[in-house]
Amino acid sequence: MGNFNEQVATGAAVVALLFLGLAAYNSASAGSRPAVQPQVRVNQVGYTPDSPKVAFAMLTKPAASVAFTVSSRSGPVYRGRSRTNVGPWNSRYPAVFKLDFTSLARTGQYHIAIRTAGATVVSPPFRIASARSLYHPLVRNAVQWFTSERDGPDVVRSVMHRRPANLTDEHAYVYATPKFLTSGRYSDDLVPPLRRIGGPVDVAGSWFDAGGGYERFAYTASYADALMMIADRDAPGVYPTLASEARFGLSSLEKMWDPVHKVLYIQVGIGNGSRPTKKYPAGLVQGDYNFWFLPQAEDRMNVTPSGHLPYGPTAYYVKYRPVFEAAPPGQRIDPDFAGRFAADFALGAQLDAAHQHVAAQRLLALARGVYAMAKTSNVGQIITTY
Repeated sequence: MGNFNEQVATGAAVVALLFLGLAAYNSASAGSRPAVQPQVRVNQVGYTPDSPKVAFAMLTKPAASVAFTVSSRSGPVYRGRSRTNVGPWNSRYPAVFKLDFTSLARTGQYHIAIRTAGATVVSPPFRIASARSLYHPLVRNAVQWFTSERDGPDVVRSVMHRRPANLTDEHAYVYATPKFLTSGRYSDDLVPPLRRIGGPVDVAGSWFDAGGGYERFAYTASYADALMMIADRDAPGVYPTLASEARFGLSSLEKMWDPVHKVLYIQVGIGNGSRPTKKYPAGLVQGDYNFWFLPQAEDRMNVTPSGHLPYGPTAYYVKYRPVFEAAPPGQRIDPDFAGRFAADFALGAQLDAAHQHVAAQRLLALARGVYAMAKTSNVGQIITTY
């Protein structure tokens, strides 16, 4: 790696952009659909002076080319014309042109304007600035957000007054993948509703889902943790809380891979339960999405026959959360999971190599082991979550 700015940008930029995509989606989907207008999309975090600088003109009609102007508060600083049509975004935007202004390296605040269909379309403002200026607050906020999402006994109480939660995951049981309906709920003709096939296993910890429930997905956790470790590796010591949060994520992923039996656990807990019936109005199996409370409340649920709705036996799998496998022990696993876990363990080995040689060797062995279990032919449907 080169200078400090390059080092920080390598991992930190990607961590920050995870949240930008979600924010853009939520903004576009909240409320009525506006009339279709051409758009100029830029990296709203900004660009570093030495990085590639690309924006996109989203047009409502086909065109041969797009002329664009990059301006500062003092006036135009760059003019260009793009003939690079990267294809349609959707039926509303049949043409999207790549606008490249990489040669602009002067720091400052800018906007991009295009002229189309007799009207001028202007992008949101953006900055060209150092990586430290652009990414440092975003990485700090991202790490604090993940800290607030911690599950299990090792929470940071000063962040959102968190308390230990889902401690039953320390002695969890593995269940066969149930049959699903097209609605995403479980089929209600399963008796028993979930079939236990292994355990107990200690899978306590990790970050819980922020999409409406507290179930945990190894698919997303493994990706987020890799980005954290890349940022920590390439900018050591820059972010005081980054290393501990990345290590928390890695230790939880280690619990999800059993190298002895060669089985990878990819999900803890359930979101949707089974569909409501006359006998079971809340469903024979309730899931996390049936409830709205703080995560530590799951440990206090009365799921015995004496418990009353909305708890009782139908909420058993909310308190005692099922663990699901990527594949049966010893069988090949989807290559995306094998690759993500191998990358996480290898990055952990890189971080430990200088001062914890034995730990680094152990992580490298885990990386080799899970990588060797990847299914590389006749893969079929990729499974990310159940």
